[in-house]
Parts: sequence; C-alpha cells; structure tokens
Amino acid sequence: MKKMLPLILALTALSSSLLNAQDISGDWQGTLNVGGGLRTILKIAKSDIGGWTATLYSIDQTPDGIPATSITLQGSVVSFSVDMLHVKYQGTLSTDGDSITGTFTQGNPLPLNFKRATKESAWSTDSSPHQVQFVNVEKDVKLEVLDWGGTGRPLVLLAGLGSTAHVYDHFALKLISSRNRSTE
Repeated sequence: MKKMLPLILALTALSSSLLNAQDISGDWQGTLNVGGGLRTILKIAKSDIGGWTATLYSIDQTPDGIPATSITLQGSVVSFSVDMLHVKYQGTLSTDGDSITGTFTQGNPLPLNFKRATKESAWSTDSSPHQVQFVNVEKDVKLEVLDWGGTGRPLVLLAGLGSTAHVYDHFALKLISSRNRSTE
C-alpha cells in the first residue's frame, strides 16, 4: 500500500491540474426561475492577458449583453460578478465540462444551472426581425436605429431610462401587423 500512495497522490494532482486547465470558453445557457422563467446566456472567452472574460445576457428582457466585472475558474468553481446589476454567481463545473451547477444572487439567492450550448441547442440573443443602421448625429455621436419594416407613415419609438431600442423587439412586431391591417 505504501508504494501505491505516491501513485494515488500523483493521479490526484494530475486530475486536479487537468480540471484547472478546463476550457470554459463558449456559450452557457440556463433558466433563472423568476416569474415565468428568464433565459440567461453567459458567453465566456479566453482573455488576451490570461484568464477569462464574460458577458451576461437575459434574452427574455433584452438582446443586449452586459460585461461581467470578473470571472474566475478555481479548481472546479466558476465565479463571476456583474457589478452594474449587483449580480454574483458561484457554481461547480461538472467533471465532463458540460454543465455548471450554482447559485445566482441579485438580492435573493436563486439556483441557476448552466449547460454548454451546442450548435443545435443554442438560444439566439436577438430573434426579432429588423434592420439595423446607425445615424451620425454629430462628431463621435451616433444613434442606433432599428427598422422593423411595415407600411404607412413611419412611427418613432424612443427608449429611455438607459434602455436600448431592443426593448421594443416584441412590441414593434405587434405595431407592424396592426398598422398593415389598417392600411389595407
């Protein structure tokens, strides 16, 4: 047994270092159990200076992502924070690297389990059919304009309180169908 102890210790150290070398880059998706459920995507990329960068998306609220303030992988523990939203997350990466089981905290702690997205299972961050263009207002100032099409006189919707035009993604489609019916 004494001869086996160094081998067991070496295998334990090797498996620990392999887990530390785990590549967590990619898209991770899970549903936060709030209201009817909020689909959440965490896009993780390797940083140019080592470590990771991440962007958090709440795709049922807006297709715009918010950069994570920090993200770490220590052993099998994945942690990130988004200070702008007062969000903290801590979860455990599965041994196969395909899921993270953890807790999302924004005031109250809630379970949030992520699955690594595949090409077949990936959720879209912007499914609303529109054209995007930018209008220069003055030097170094431009506005993003989303055009959902339709007929008749143009209707301008302005987003406020720090929101983007994407707050109208679902609402604009209802306006288009009702305006098209009224012009027929």
